[in-house]
Amino acid sequence: MKIAIMQPYFLPYLGYFQLINAVDKFIIFDNDYFKKGGWINRNRLRNNVDFVIPLKKSSQNKLIMDTEINWDDKLIDKFFKSVKHLYASSPNYQTVDFLLKNLFSHKPKTISELSIASIIEFSKYLNLDTQFKVASEENYEKGKDKIESLIKICKAENALVYINAIGGKSLYSNSDFKPDGIKLFFINTLMNQSILDYCFTMNKKVIGREINNFKLIESD
Repeated sequence: MKIAIMQPYFLPYLGYFQLINAVDKFIIFDNDYFKKGGWINRNRLRNNVDFVIPLKKSSQNKLIMDTEINWDDKLIDKFFKSVKHLYASSPNYQTVDFLLKNLFSHKPKTISELSIASIIEFSKYLNLDTQFKVASEENYEKGKDKIESLIKICKAENALVYINAIGGKSLYSNSDFKPDGIKLFFINTLMNQSILDYCFTMNKKVIGREINNFKLIESD
């Protein structure tokens, strides 16, 4: 059993979906703390156009699952205007725009809800068959620190392999996981614009080739 554990990002970069594709089970770590200035509620479209989902009183002392969206903010309208301006002439515009608008139609309360929906729905669109679990909906035991919490999730899911984004290379090593019989790998992924850009401008077969184009690196 190979698993990954990641915070929920809204319409994340292609590499996030490469990580989903690399594992049997993907744990969405929504009960982790919100990181201000991170990529949980923002990303990038083509031509380096950034977008942000506005939040109410976001704080690094608040869990992602408790961080609410500010639906009164004009940034949401700006996001949809940017999408239309950049992609209206794209071959997949009607299909992907419908999928996108459907995510917003019921106005989820938190950024976690919106992000989880975006991850799962776009994974379905791309025909990824990885199983998803939401951490806050499970009874995972908490550890004394982040590493121990990750190990406890791996053990609860009977995972023998834990795959992390390449950015975790400076944080984790095999020596952290080996005593529990878990192998640690890092995935060298593409860190670029939102999956939305790919879905508007490429067909699924081409995106599928990109999603499969990754390298796993075993930790020292």
